[in-house]
Amino acid sequence: MKTNQYFYLIAGLPDLAITDTQLPVTTRDFLTGLDGKLSPVDLDLVRWLYYARDNRNLIDMLLHKKTIHYEGYYSLQELEKGIKGSLSLPDYMTSFIEAFNEEKDRFTAAEWESRLIESYFAEGKRMRNAFLDQWIDFEVNLKNLLLVLGNRKRQLPGKAFIIEVNEMSSLFKGDGIADFGTEPALDFAGEAAKLLEKDNLMERERKIDLLRWKKVEEMTFFHYFTIERILCFVIQLMIVERWVTLHKKHEMRDLPFILQSLTGKQELYNQTIEKP
Repeated sequence: MKTNQYFYLIAGLPDLAITDTQLPVTTRDFLTGLDGKLSPVDLDLVRWLYYARDNRNLIDMLLHKKTIHYEGYYSLQELEKGIKGSLSLPDYMTSFIEAFNEEKDRFTAAEWESRLIESYFAEGKRMRNAFLDQWIDFEVNLKNLLLVLGNRKRQLPGKAFIIEVNEMSSLFKGDGIADFGTEPALDFAGEAAKLLEKDNLMERERKIDLLRWKKVEEMTFFHYFTIERILCFVIQLMIVERWVTLHKKHEMRDLPFILQSLTGKQELYNQTIEKP
């Protein structure tokens, strides 16, 4: 299968650093700028990355929660139309909305969020892209590892919230005594465990994003002008945009809201890991 090359587009990408305090371009403007420049298949891969933000906004809207809304592929108005059935959303979102409307009281907010996240990653796996598969495995393993290690430290349950979309899930759902550091797919386990020792929530979240930053750079080291480089840029741009937004909120002395947003991004962890 022919791999598309995007020489001029990638050559024009601005440099990014996780310590940037200003954005060279917003994620929304970057997405708009891709119109007509990518193949339909490659554009679908980019859209999937943006759906992660749509998931956060969608669950917040359904649960009537107030957190920081980051722009995804859909606007909040479009998501509202999707919830009402007047706009077509990705199948996994539509199925989730239908299930939520039918059985809203059957699960807790954390359980609903867990179901949506799992559906999202399963959808990504169905796209059968090597880069996306590797990124999904890393993200899922990182989330599961932080959940299990945090619960182990505090002697709390939480196996029901393990994301089950890859072969590592059975290890995370095991008896709780597994040595994750011996698993090649979890070569970041030792660093992740140290992060949980940090009491400062924002510092911990920043270090977790640094893990993501390093991983995606490693994954694209030998990719120069293909869609993988653009996907890497999108992931890193989203990380920078998140922290620029949080920094602005902090300047406005809205720290309680920031802390709620940080912990609220993964509501499922709030029920299994003590809040800061």
